[in-house]
Amino acid sequence: MGPPSFMGLRGSALTLAQLILVVCPAFILFGYNQSNLGGLVSVTDFTNHFPRIDTVHTEGDQKSSNATILGVVVATFTLGALVGCLSCSYTSDRFGRRIVILAGAILTVVGEVLEASSFQLAQLIIGRVILGAGVGMLSGTVPTWQSECSSSSNRGKHVVLDGLFISIGYVLQAWINLGFYQVKAGSASWRAPIAIPIFFSLLLSLAILAMPESPRWLSQQGRMQEARSTLAALKGLPDDDASIIDELSAIEHSLEQSGRTAASLGDMLKMGQDRLLYRFCLCILLQFYQQMSGGNLISVYSTVIFQQGLRMDSETSRILSGGTLTWKVLSCFAGFFAIDRFGRRFVLMVSGTGMATCMMGLAVATSFPHSNFSAQVASVFFIFLFNFFIPIGFLGANFLYCTEVAPTKLRVAMSSISTANHWLWNFAVTMITPVAINTIGYQYYIVFTCIGFCIPISVYFFYPETVGRSLEEIDLIFRNSPSVFSTVRYARENPHLALEYDLEHEKGEIRHEENVYIEPTEELIQQLRQELESARAQLQLFSAREEGLQETIVSQNKEIEQLRELLAASRTGYTQHGGERAGNGSVVAHLGRLVLGDGNSEFFAGSTTGVHFVLSAQQLYQTTFSSQEHFPECLFRLHILRHKEFPVALEHNISIASYLENNQLTSGNVFERLRNHLRDVGVVAVRKAFDKYQQCWGSLYPVLLSKQFLDTFDDTINDAWTTSIEPHLRIPFLLQVYALIALDNIDSSTTATQSEPLSSHLDTILSNLLGQMPCRGDISSLQGLILYLLYLQMTSQHSLAIRTCGMIVRLAQSLGLHRHTRRFKHPPGESELRRRLWWSVYVLDVQSSILYGLPRNIQAADTDTDLPTNTDYDDMHSNQLSYPLPGETTHIEPFLQYVNLAQILSRCLEQMYTTTNRRGGVAKIHRLQRELDVWKQDVQSSLPNIARTRELIQTRLHNINNTTTAYNSVGHPDFISVWLFILGELATMLIHRPALTFGQQEPQFADSLCACKEATTHLILAFELASDASIVPRIWPSGHHLIFQSGLMLLYDWWFQNPVQSPGILSEPDTLPKFIHITITLLSKEAAHLDERVGSGRLRSPSTTDTIESLRQASSYLHYLCTRTLGDQGELCSWPQLSGHPMESPVPQASPKIADIHSLAGPGQPTPLPDYSSSLWVPLSIDEINQMEIFELTDPLLIPWDS
Repeated sequence: MGPPSFMGLRGSALTLAQLILVVCPAFILFGYNQSNLGGLVSVTDFTNHFPRIDTVHTEGDQKSSNATILGVVVATFTLGALVGCLSCSYTSDRFGRRIVILAGAILTVVGEVLEASSFQLAQLIIGRVILGAGVGMLSGTVPTWQSECSSSSNRGKHVVLDGLFISIGYVLQAWINLGFYQVKAGSASWRAPIAIPIFFSLLLSLAILAMPESPRWLSQQGRMQEARSTLAALKGLPDDDASIIDELSAIEHSLEQSGRTAASLGDMLKMGQDRLLYRFCLCILLQFYQQMSGGNLISVYSTVIFQQGLRMDSETSRILSGGTLTWKVLSCFAGFFAIDRFGRRFVLMVSGTGMATCMMGLAVATSFPHSNFSAQVASVFFIFLFNFFIPIGFLGANFLYCTEVAPTKLRVAMSSISTANHWLWNFAVTMITPVAINTIGYQYYIVFTCIGFCIPISVYFFYPETVGRSLEEIDLIFRNSPSVFSTVRYARENPHLALEYDLEHEKGEIRHEENVYIEPTEELIQQLRQELESARAQLQLFSAREEGLQETIVSQNKEIEQLRELLAASRTGYTQHGGERAGNGSVVAHLGRLVLGDGNSEFFAGSTTGVHFVLSAQQLYQTTFSSQEHFPECLFRLHILRHKEFPVALEHNISIASYLENNQLTSGNVFERLRNHLRDVGVVAVRKAFDKYQQCWGSLYPVLLSKQFLDTFDDTINDAWTTSIEPHLRIPFLLQVYALIALDNIDSSTTATQSEPLSSHLDTILSNLLGQMPCRGDISSLQGLILYLLYLQMTSQHSLAIRTCGMIVRLAQSLGLHRHTRRFKHPPGESELRRRLWWSVYVLDVQSSILYGLPRNIQAADTDTDLPTNTDYDDMHSNQLSYPLPGETTHIEPFLQYVNLAQILSRCLEQMYTTTNRRGGVAKIHRLQRELDVWKQDVQSSLPNIARTRELIQTRLHNINNTTTAYNSVGHPDFISVWLFILGELATMLIHRPALTFGQQEPQFADSLCACKEATTHLILAFELASDASIVPRIWPSGHHLIFQSGLMLLYDWWFQNPVQSPGILSEPDTLPKFIHITITLLSKEAAHLDERVGSGRLRSPSTTDTIESLRQASSYLHYLCTRTLGDQGELCSWPQLSGHPMESPVPQASPKIADIHSLAGPGQPTPLPDYSSSLWVPLSIDEINQMEIFELTDPLLIPWDS
């Protein structure tokens, strides 16, 4: 496979293209624009346009003032470059080198256009600033990009070429200025020289897009495959070549090492293991020397020096300026050949010494009078000589050295800040020079002389040699050297450091044999590479074998541990009543099993349904009473009983049968028929259904807005549907309307008659509308499905409800509701509706998971949307939302609390009902309970009715516990308050019930049992308070299974304390029969209510018969368990006596629920029990079941209990 390429180029051709198309234009822009304006300030037309910076035609104070302003205008370029360069410390690492170079090129185009078209000084300054920002970005990023793309052997030459290109920029501007200076009239004499570099800016903008990104930046971003391809293209080798792999490994290792210590800009001011402060100071000092040695003085103001300092005429000054800069270009080749041959230290010291000497000679020569021709000749000579020395070390090597000594992760930051320091001193020199030349004259050059002589001293003692080393090897020099002062000596004594894991030295490694240098041959290198490849292949083979053996060992160890646990469990079993497993500790044990649903279909029931607790109670019952009796099967599936015989009935005196003749619901005219029906129903009836939803359900599921709903309803019944597509798109709204009508009539208590009810037509409408929903999902479809799901909850259509719940979750996610609204451009009203819809879906998903014991469809990590806003509004297109005043309660406040509690329940499911991470249960329980306590305090302060509900429960509890005191009256709270209170107590039970699977010696077992007992007591009394609101037991995740399990929990607590009282758990046996009586009454009342609704003499569906019998059976068996429990303890209470207590329950005392159950016996007599032996299955013990996988539970667990 051939090596990768860019623009069809690779290797040296690609490197040359980088130099010509990117590096060359970038640094020509650097030199050209930096010095361009300095040569135009004496052009006549330029001074006419900008008289405030005219120093040619003014004298005295005015000239001095203009010189100061001129310095500011020229220096604004430097200020812009300073800002642009500093920005690279963030942008280059954030967006990549290429993007920053492209942005810099675009800014230079903008700045050059503004400058060339200026008529006012302000526009000229703005153009200079923007142009400077672009050049600053290029100067801070291009050297880094170039050095990271260059090999160690050619890196010096490549970067020194930057100095050549800068000099070319200087030369071009000098000769172009001279040429256009000959244009004596018009603004072309200065506008054209400013506009010409636009060509280089456009070339750079186009070329950088086709060039490779820095392989080291790609590695830093984790894009290793791209880094490998880029590195291979730059070297002209296949991407699987050994040298490519080794260098990439070295880059990864360097990133790993630097990542451990250096990761922020602040670390550059700390020494640390990598000596970052030392490196940073080297870069800062080197760029300071570049400016304060006089380089920018000669380049920018050479024309000014000749014209004003040496009093030469304008044209001669321009010719000499062009000559000096041309000489400077030719001198760059000296640095090009010296940088990699003699090293960085040598060229820096030679360059510094030469520049200081020239500045000293220039100071002496210019101190003579201007009439001294010899002195003028000497001054010109020293300027030419200065331009020979500066390219050797300080016209590219300084940028190169900064990028070499910086660590990988801070290379751009350190380079850009040091380059910004370059521009800062550039600004100082540019600002001061015009004034200094006019005031102190030759003494100005003495300053540069003193600073220049400091260069060789600093370089000799503090700057280590970097020539011939990779960037990663240079990193090791600073990391491994003993101290700052010994770094130079350490680098000299260790000419060839290697990374610890390298298996092959670089091609140019120096080998010492009898003090003779031997250059490795190509044959030797090829042979070594072949041996290395063979060794690598063997190493990979051995590694693969080792991994296979390790996996086998781990697998066998797991099997051994499982066998040991099974063996230990089979030997020890249950050592205490309550089902404790030996060595269980605080590991949460769970059981999921299959139960029978409608039509004997199988339903999976997880631990949240209570099946594991019922089995635990059965085990404890058998242990306590030394019995082999098993609980009826119906107790395990109370959560999936059907509580409605028929779908809801319409109360309107309008027969819809006429609209659905011959079962034509799926025909093309169904839309028109349904619309005609809605017209007959009328706006008033639909508005009544909508208002009832908003009052009852809207506080829990605020998914509808009145303005949109009513406007759409008017459009639906009034607009003409001209095409077949239009009515099809109305189906989601029709589903909303009929679901509201169904929810409005859900509590119709009309007794069934012998005639066919119209309710089946309504259920058929909803089912068929669901089947004809449009394929595309939208907000209206989601609203309709949510309302339909609430209807399915109320009618206990479990199987369809589960599928619909999954459908709305996926629809909501496909609409992007799970992501933050800032990702989309919606008006505030629509954004708020999207949040409310998402959290309604979230709540329904959590509730369905709890009720049916199924995994959640929504994970917390998948959503980042905000909670709904606490505000009331009615228009989706609102552009502004109003917020409540302090102390005001909005209609949505219960929903916000509902969502907060759902989030706690979701975390409870994730942490306590997992099939994998089941350890650490105690800490999880404490953490979840703290969250729930905070929620309870918050909800009581936000919603006073919740606090009132709690007070009513406490009053009822006081009346039961204190039979000798006067009874306090108990009121009836609102539906929302009771429901949130029930859900809070259910959360307590869900948090603590898993702890009942711990060993009974665990302190948390006793604490959680006490918490469960308190929560279930509150639940029983809350259901009693809400017995008039028949919808409470049907809202997810409530149900009659929760009522039964609450009573069973009280019996479980009593059985646990017999025969030995456990510390920390108190018993109140006198209240037990009272609470069991309330529980039995609630279950029996629901069975009688359903029996009454069905009516006598009618053919009942199997599900209805099963529901009635299951509820009666559950209440009967609960009474039997209580009677046996209290009878065995010698504390049997008379049920007739119990019913005589003045219990202010809304449950009618004359109800036949207890009297008609044959299993209830008189006081003091054992309760007769039917013979269940022929229909009972013999299940495994709880310990054995907990050892099994979920899907090992088989059909024998599905045999129903038959009374």
